[in-house]
Amino acid sequence: MCIGRAKMTSISSISLLSEAENCLRVLIVEDVETDAIVATAAVKKAMSGPVEILRADTLAKALGIIWTADVHLVLLDLNLPDSRGLETLKRARAATACPIIVITSEDRPGLDDEV
Repeated sequence: MCIGRAKMTSISSISLLSEAENCLRVLIVEDVETDAIVATAAVKKAMSGPVEILRADTLAKALGIIWTADVHLVLLDLNLPDSRGLETLKRARAATACPIIVITSEDRPGLDDEV
């Protein structure tokens, strides 16, 4: 259930929301726990309305969530245990038309031009 406060859901306990419930569903795809906590806090701080935060630590789990939940926004780390670099973005983009914001600590020259 989506309420006015942010709610975090893991892949093992996804509760699909009915169309009657109007809330933003944000998927955070990050394998580093501390980075995921920071991203979650940033989303909670930025939101003024109801939000549900979904979380995945691998691309495979993220794709499963994307295919089963109506995700509105994805925050995507490029370097995950099962996918690295721009291939991660390409695979996520192929699975959803929703906006994807890349979050990565990779500091490779020219990466901005490739994305």
